[in-house]
Amino acid sequence: MRKMMHILTVAFVLLTVVFYAVYFFTESIAAYSVFVTFLTFSYHFLMRLTVGFFTGFIPDKLLNPENKWFSPKRFEKKIYKVLKVKKWKGSVPAYYPDAFNVEKHSLKEISVTMCGAELTHEIIVFFSFIPVLFSLKFGVPVVFIITSVLAAMTDSVFIIVQRYNRPRILRLIKSNSAKAE
Repeated sequence: MRKMMHILTVAFVLLTVVFYAVYFFTESIAAYSVFVTFLTFSYHFLMRLTVGFFTGFIPDKLLNPENKWFSPKRFEKKIYKVLKVKKWKGSVPAYYPDAFNVEKHSLKEISVTMCGAELTHEIIVFFSFIPVLFSLKFGVPVVFIITSVLAAMTDSVFIIVQRYNRPRILRLIKSNSAKAE
């Protein structure tokens, strides 16, 4: 997934430049529309990579799975049942799949990684709505609203998976601790 994200980001940036050049030289409305579309895609992909890079510097001690922010909320189980998370959670890709590998990391390390992944995607959801401000410059706010909502929904899937799986990991940690004692 990591390689695909990088390839798509480069492709979108290049296509943004190409269609801006086409628009600049032809003043074609179609080229302008395609330019703005690729500009928006470029933003979303570059933003995700940038947020992921910077959240990688968050100290593990701030990513405490017992922290209230990361703790399960009462209403979540109902949402997970409605969304049937158990059926599809395994098909959601990971940017760093090895970070969730129980053969390479302890359950405690994985639980902290899950908090980091959740926080990263929460920040991305927030930044997904910045392109709506682009509509002030480029017009057509509905396009920016639709892409922002779809982008936020996509990242919400990753948040849901982290929040769904983490309580089970924490129960395993507690169970293993109790057995060790």
